[in-house]
Amino acid sequence: MSEPNKLRKLIAFLTGILLIVMITQLNFSDLSFKTNWRMYIPIFSAILVIISLFLSNRYDSKKEKNV
Repeated sequence: MSEPNKLRKLIAFLTGILLIVMITQLNFSDLSFKTNWRMYIPIFSAILVIISLFLSNRYDSKKEKNV
């Protein structure tokens, strides 16, 4: 496994841990956007970061197979 792939997996893992911490900070008694907007935006961005890291790993692994 190449060094960038390891780094991407590490960043995805750390982002996943932060995502779990952010989810625990939600106000579960009132899940409206009005009360939890400060947590919904980072949760959404963390999910997008994890998806982009895994897709870039997948793209690089396909590119390595073709070369």
